[in-house]
Amino acid sequence: MTLDYECPYKIRGIQEQKYGVSVNSLDTLISEGSKKLNMNADEVSVVLEEDGTLVDSSYFKALPPQTVFVLLKKDEKWPGITNNIQNIFRAISEHNLDLHDFLKPDDLEKLWKKETRDDKSCLELRSEDENWFAGVRESFKTKSEYMNYKAQSRVKKYYSDASAKLKKDVDQEVSEDIRELVNQLKNKLEKNSYQGTYFDRTALETERICNSDGLFECEGKFDESTCENSHMINPYSSRQNCLMFGMWDLDHM
Repeated sequence: MTLDYECPYKIRGIQEQKYGVSVNSLDTLISEGSKKLNMNADEVSVVLEEDGTLVDSSYFKALPPQTVFVLLKKDEKWPGITNNIQNIFRAISEHNLDLHDFLKPDDLEKLWKKETRDDKSCLELRSEDENWFAGVRESFKTKSEYMNYKAQSRVKKYYSDASAKLKKDVDQEVSEDIRELVNQLKNKLEKNSYQGTYFDRTALETERICNSDGLFECEGKFDESTCENSHMINPYSSRQNCLMFGMWDLDHM
């Protein structure tokens, strides 16, 4: 599957510097990238630098220009650049640490004032808040449309990871049953557009997990009834919050 025109992207290996390439298909990206990184193209897999999502031809077509891809050799793994940051947040939460332990009162006040000043959650159109759409493909004209896409991408990654693990780890005698369950799940996800409405504040209240302003409030881990830390974030308010929201795990929201 190819695009009608070439787009600029960036590629890298696990320990390599980034290189720019201009291609119109995943196959060409692998071919050109393998040459630059001195890899065997036949053994290369491609994932997103951001979160390690495995990229296939159809998913590649949906990604915006300047996306950074990591080319992996056989048996190499890439968890994503957000992984370490997520571990830091988990450590802070698990050890009941507080931002006050790391920031001075003046710093916290500055952060609060900046967040209040930068809050543009009431704006929806690209033409109203160009900064929010920095690096976002031109085809997205509203914040809700882009957040719908991000929800689909997140759920697709969860499905892909779970599917691969199930198919790899289950016993041979139940593998057919597992494969059937995985296929049923995929069909349901496709039928529901991979739950894109989860992040879409314009969706029906019963189909989203944010309020009509786009505010997400943590409900606690999957095995808990509440969140002791009262986490909340509105990715619609600023580009920084939108990027930060990408680090939130859906099992703790």
